[in-house]
Amino acid sequence: MNRHHHNMHGCSTAKITLPACCALILLSVLISVSAGDSGGREALANGRKDLAAGRYSEAVPNLLIAQREFALLEDYAMIYLADAYHNLGEHGKSRETLQALIDKYPSSPLRKKARMAELREEKDISGEELLPLYETYVKDFPEDDETYYVYGKLLKKNSREDRAAAVFKKLYIRAGYLSAAARSELGPDQITTGDIVERAANLIKQYDFEEAERDLKQALAVCSGKHRQEILRNLAYALFKQKKYREAAELYEKVNDLFYKARSLYRAGDKKGFEAALNTLADRNDKKTGFLLVTVAADRRREKDFNRALQIYQDVLKTYPSDAEDALWGIGWTQYLSGDYQQSEDTFSRLHAQYDDPKYLYWQARSMEAQNKDASHIYAGLVAADNNNFYVVLAYARSRRIIPRLSSLNLPESTPGKTRANERVEALISLGMREEAVAELAASSRHTASLPDLMYNAAKFQELGEFRRSIGLTTKIPYSEKMHRFWYPLAFWDKVEQASKRNNLDPFIILSVMREESRFDQAVKSPAGAYGLMQLMPQTAYRLDKSLKLGIHRPSQLTDPKNNVLLGSFYLRSLLDEFHSLAHMLAAYNAGELAVRSWQQRFDYRSVDEFIEDIPYSETRNYVKKVLTSYFQYRRAGLAEQGDDKGIEIILGKT
Repeated sequence: MNRHHHNMHGCSTAKITLPACCALILLSVLISVSAGDSGGREALANGRKDLAAGRYSEAVPNLLIAQREFALLEDYAMIYLADAYHNLGEHGKSRETLQALIDKYPSSPLRKKARMAELREEKDISGEELLPLYETYVKDFPEDDETYYVYGKLLKKNSREDRAAAVFKKLYIRAGYLSAAARSELGPDQITTGDIVERAANLIKQYDFEEAERDLKQALAVCSGKHRQEILRNLAYALFKQKKYREAAELYEKVNDLFYKARSLYRAGDKKGFEAALNTLADRNDKKTGFLLVTVAADRRREKDFNRALQIYQDVLKTYPSDAEDALWGIGWTQYLSGDYQQSEDTFSRLHAQYDDPKYLYWQARSMEAQNKDASHIYAGLVAADNNNFYVVLAYARSRRIIPRLSSLNLPESTPGKTRANERVEALISLGMREEAVAELAASSRHTASLPDLMYNAAKFQELGEFRRSIGLTTKIPYSEKMHRFWYPLAFWDKVEQASKRNNLDPFIILSVMREESRFDQAVKSPAGAYGLMQLMPQTAYRLDKSLKLGIHRPSQLTDPKNNVLLGSFYLRSLLDEFHSLAHMLAAYNAGELAVRSWQQRFDYRSVDEFIEDIPYSETRNYVKKVLTSYFQYRRAGLAEQGDDKGIEIILGKT
């Protein structure tokens, strides 16, 4: 009380209050800091401009000011300063600046760049320390193939052939983009069968099954020893992944892998061969037999041989406990499709009690409805769970419940703690240094511990157009309304709107497909050869462009967002015109029109949810579920007001 009185008295003498005193002190500190920062910031901007324009003599004083006055980004000032010195031929000063940067900022994202520049300077100074410098560099950055290759060449030049050969061999085995160049540095006797086998395994990891097949066949031709079994097994796998099922089955026979032999024969359509392999597996009491039997039972169900299907599922249930859930689901699904709704209701209820999956609850409700029972309490339970699950989406669509508008969309952003990392990001963005800001964010995201920091990084990634990184960061934690805008961003919205109008297609359908196809990465190429935001195969794109006439004649044009979204949306529109159903359109986009037509012909589905659940390809089935869930979330966020559910029924209906 006394202390309070004293302070009040002191301030009243100066006719100023305590908070005002503090504010003045803080303001004077801020003015002095920002004045220095401001000068240094401007000098950094000017220094970069000079550097880009080749005005190296002008760049140096500017970057020296930035180094002195802009402590927040001193490491950036230093790396540009080293560049300016380098271009002026002042290699000693450049090297000195780089060394100072490395010593003072050991965790800067510029560290690798500085170390590479250090190699460059040493080469220009004398080259005497070049080899040891390379040695430490490749030890610290072993993933840098390019520098590793140059290191190999340097070793060779210094007559250290054995060490050079080891480097080239490692690069060859890694199977990266310098693998062929490294191979040409080696003699035929320097590559062993073991090396080829190891390289093929890396190719398989990189989904390059075609080259892995070539390597393994070459190794097989000369190998009769210890690697033979491994070669055969890997070759069989590479063939299987390329859908060369008959060849794969023959090789699996040779390595006595009956399970994969049976799978290969099944996919090759060799029923007789498959059954023989399956019987042998069953005779051997192989645990994996259950998985194959579930597949056989599903076929019987699709052929409407419901009794046989149920019999097989019951056998699996009794004999193969690890496949019990799949078998019980098969039983419930067969009962449902055959119209035995009381039985299916019981089976789905049992499944839900045992495994707690909303899928089983949903189909329990559908079984009840088919018997004219009231299932509204089950839909209510599913909707209340609200956990970003496909069956919650179906429950909304099916029960035509009012969809609540997301409550947190307009909330102010959570403020993260004021960290140096965040300040650096802001400064880089304000200076127009986009790529550097992304690198800073990527580095700080590796250590993000708090939710506000995670949200800050996700928001900044989004602001910089790095949607894939933003989604990747936020989907590490469970979905919540708070994170909605990061999970489901309105990415490339101008392109999406344009394509939507041109093709008369809901823009949220386009966004949902883009999200699940590429996570909005415009440059991505799939192992199968699909390109860009909507993952278009070049041949499909060329075919579509005959109508659109965008002038598409090479794959690289598909990484242009405008081209990609226009072509992808046009394709979706044509599929929707044929199938008149969102789910069928998506299935055809993923598996092809022919496949979807054949599924429709094989079974007369009574509703769209039945069709989705019975899609034979698990990849396509999951894809349709994911895109529809995204679509629901986009529509939900786009609702004009509470209770507006216009458009959600499209998920289960005809268009």
